[in-house]
Amino acid sequence: MQHRSLWTAALAAAAFAIPALASDTPAHEHGHDHSRHAAHAAVGPASDQRHATDETLRGSMGRLRSATADALHATHRDQHAAAVANTLAAAIRHEVNEMIAHCELEPAADQRLHGIIGTLLGAAARLEQGGDGQAAVDDVVAALNDYSTAFDHPGWQAIEPRQ
Repeated sequence: MQHRSLWTAALAAAAFAIPALASDTPAHEHGHDHSRHAAHAAVGPASDQRHATDETLRGSMGRLRSATADALHATHRDQHAAAVANTLAAAIRHEVNEMIAHCELEPAADQRLHGIIGTLLGAAARLEQGGDGQAAVDDVVAALNDYSTAFDHPGWQAIEPRQ
């Protein structure tokens, strides 16, 4: 129960933070660079101490991995970039909502996941705004690969970043 209230508060905070994070300007009126937060979010347990996952997290992240792989395949073929971007953004928002609604992670794993979710939601916002879709998809790939190094997800296959 406490996890849900924490997730709800985190989602509300993210909703206010995402427009600032998704802008082209990394610093704004309170005077610090948000790009530094990504480095802090990437800090997690040593590779041999990955966090346990729950069924909801594994399912949601697996579906996001599939949606991202589909988006990469479609964008390599230049198939309706706007539609692909909107589909991926909708998938991200749906799966993040599922993770939040059904979270059963331990507090340390929950906190670690917040950074990954922040990256995913920032990418979704940029995809919806019609900006540089490839850069946003690259961020989704990085977040998914970050997930795979921080969480124990049997059978997970990393996505190769674009070259």
